[in-house]
Amino acid sequence: DETASPLQWVCVRVSWRALFTGRLSGQITARRIASSTGADDAGEDVADLPWRIERWRDDEAPQTISAGTTSARGIARFTFHDNGRFMLTITADGHDWQIPFTVAPEIHPETDP
Repeated sequence: DETASPLQWVCVRVSWRALFTGRLSGQITARRIASSTGADDAGEDVADLPWRIERWRDDEAPQTISAGTTSARGIARFTFHDNGRFMLTITADGHDWQIPFTVAPEIHPETDP
């Protein structure tokens, strides 16, 4: 008889920051855990998790802005300066997970029409 092992999950967190320079900075953190709740602190970092950010325009095919893999510590950082529609794609365990997002210039109600 084989003992069933618990399900393994990849918990991916993405954080974003808008910088004063007009750039968008982000970080991807990936850990393999034993439960879907992410409460298992005994997880391990997921190295070499592929990711890419693509710009989408109505008249063009997607254009890769940034891409890479997570480090041995399960972390990847990116930064770029552009407005428009984008797609962050993370590939984990053979599945693509897509996160659409839009970057727009800041609008000041006091000065902008």
